[in-house]
Amino acid sequence: MTHSSRVTLFACVLGLLALEACSAIVQPDTTRLGGDDAQIVGIDASVSRDDAGPRPDTGPRADAALDTGLVPPEDAGPVCPPSCDDGVPCTDDACVDGICVHATNDALCAPGQHCTPLAGCASDLCTRDAECDDANACNGLERCVPGTPGADAHGCVAGTTLDCNDGASCTDDRCEPATGCVHERHDERCNDGVACTADRCTGTSGPTGCEFVPESTRCADPCRVGSRCTMTGCVDEGPLDADRDGYPAMQVGSTACTGGTDCDDTNPAVHPGAPEICGNGRDDDCDPRTPDACAGTPGDTCANPIEIPLTSTSGGSSTGSVTVSFGALANDYATRCGGSSGRDAIYTFLVSSTSDVTIETTGAVDTILAAAFSCDVGAFRESCNDDRDFGLDRTSRIWLHPVPVASGAPVRVYVLVDRYDGDATGTATLQVTTRPVAPNVCPGSGGAPRPLDISGGGTVLGLITGGLSAQQGSCRFGVDTWPEAIVRIEETDRQLERLTLTGVDFDPYLYVRQGGCAPSASEVGCALAMERTATLTDTGMTATGRSDVFYVFLDGPPITGGAYRLEFNP
Repeated sequence: MTHSSRVTLFACVLGLLALEACSAIVQPDTTRLGGDDAQIVGIDASVSRDDAGPRPDTGPRADAALDTGLVPPEDAGPVCPPSCDDGVPCTDDACVDGICVHATNDALCAPGQHCTPLAGCASDLCTRDAECDDANACNGLERCVPGTPGADAHGCVAGTTLDCNDGASCTDDRCEPATGCVHERHDERCNDGVACTADRCTGTSGPTGCEFVPESTRCADPCRVGSRCTMTGCVDEGPLDADRDGYPAMQVGSTACTGGTDCDDTNPAVHPGAPEICGNGRDDDCDPRTPDACAGTPGDTCANPIEIPLTSTSGGSSTGSVTVSFGALANDYATRCGGSSGRDAIYTFLVSSTSDVTIETTGAVDTILAAAFSCDVGAFRESCNDDRDFGLDRTSRIWLHPVPVASGAPVRVYVLVDRYDGDATGTATLQVTTRPVAPNVCPGSGGAPRPLDISGGGTVLGLITGGLSAQQGSCRFGVDTWPEAIVRIEETDRQLERLTLTGVDFDPYLYVRQGGCAPSASEVGCALAMERTATLTDTGMTATGRSDVFYVFLDGPPITGGAYRLEFNP
């Protein structure tokens, strides 16, 4: 009986359950329909069944089969099957501790082959690059190329060893098998000697691997304009002059500015050498030794002018006004317009950008008005106006066309208000208005831009700039390329009494066109200068029954231009 038959028999006897499974071993007695089986074949001939009745239980019975070793005891452990052969020719198969073990044996394969546990003998040659990878990034990427010169027995070709030297002196280079090249950066090895640059090791910038980035924040200086960092260091555009009065700031916040002289860089009226304005509570000339409370009555003379503050309005304009009272003032100045016996007052204001300026007085007191860029008797004498409409009312008006502001430095204007009658009482209102400069050209399409409008009368203190012109009046012969200024007058049912043009240092000429500005418009007057002055009276210059527009051309000297005074009395 085989070993497996014995095991099966043993299980059948003990189980007494799976009789169909045991039918090949236990043969029932088919000659009897009941009672005992005569014999249980295949177990032991000496063992027969006793049908005499129940037999007392005498305890466990020794089984001879247990002694023979044919049936393992219950705690004997795992048992190998009859054969451990896995069907793979190149494996050594064995039963070890009841477990089948299959060890590959390359020696059982032909040369150039190796043993695999599932497929048996297989070729030693690789089929893909991954089979050649040795997991070391430093010696390069191995490839599977059987038959290639240099390939090993498995067909693998070695990779190229990595060169981790990046040539940058600011890095430490090494190779890590798991990751490859590593470049450890050291910013401290980079230094260009420029304090405002950020020095960094990038490993990719230039031969050293260093990068130098300008950072203008390191050059920040509240006392300098346009501070920035370059590759050579901090540079700037110059000292701060926020109010553009030509004097650098003495202090910005809590920072003292070296070389600064302006004690208030927010106010262009305050700087060294500025006139000390009485009673305004500030040190105008940045000299604490100069008393703020000037001697005498404020506004009485050029030593103590009263400032007119201007407030910005829409469109780039500004305005300001003061009430003029003459009671405590003396008669200090006189002009060619009169007022030699009346008391006078001196005022001042600042113009911060090139502008046209209108200055006028209104009120119960008859006044004479004068304006100048310096404060003295000579400056006021010629630049005056007495009654804008030739004595019909007490209003005086002056236009400054324009006030030129160079390099952003504000210009100070002084105003003389003279009481015409020395015995008159009462007050006057002095109004100042600045506007963007009106162009000295004829209006374009749609009526804009328009020249300065001097309707109502007054005195224009102006400037003809240089250049060439195609305009010409009928009273000048030959080709005229002189530059000119143009002003505009609009009147209704009224005659233009007088236009007087005086060149400060040249002989101008004057012509007027009615209804239009172009040369095709009707010319109603033309006058050449006699001793620097050209005058037009009422000949032909009348607006009758309707509103009419006159364009007045003030023709200047060749190329250079110059200052002029135009007096208009409607």
